[in-house]
Amino acid sequence: MFTSEDHNNYFEQLARVERKMVYCTFELARSMEGSPLGGILKKMGENEVRHYGYILKMIEVATDLRQPEHEKRREPRKRCLGTIRLWRVQDQETEEVSARCVNLSTHGICLECSERLLPGTAWELEIQLFDTEELLGRRGRIVWCKEVEAGLYMSGMEFGP
Repeated sequence: MFTSEDHNNYFEQLARVERKMVYCTFELARSMEGSPLGGILKKMGENEVRHYGYILKMIEVATDLRQPEHEKRREPRKRCLGTIRLWRVQDQETEEVSARCVNLSTHGICLECSERLLPGTAWELEIQLFDTEELLGRRGRIVWCKEVEAGLYMSGMEFGP
């Protein structure tokens, strides 16, 4: 018998796979922009975003079944997808780290990348969400980081100085 936690873990794993599909498809479409293949890949990416939305609904239902109370965040987070470029605040000479947005609020961001980001470190960010042309600039500190699968880390960052 599967527990609600088992279901949630499974749906979160599906969400990671689907996010990878979204990012890979859109990155490939951008590299082929202007060609017939680029247009087809963009449509495929839009379908992957739709599939990701279905998985998010499953996570929402599984979470509501497990915890009837709403989460106690200062501000609700928005599940959104986009690319992120990060630089450490302490050392502007370090090379940039590439990451991907999982969710975003006015107070922070959840991101995933192949780098372990140490809690307490401060970073400058440039965030490019897929659903907008606007480039967002933020600064924040890593609050938590965990390895969610081999070579993939999920981190939470709080915005501020």
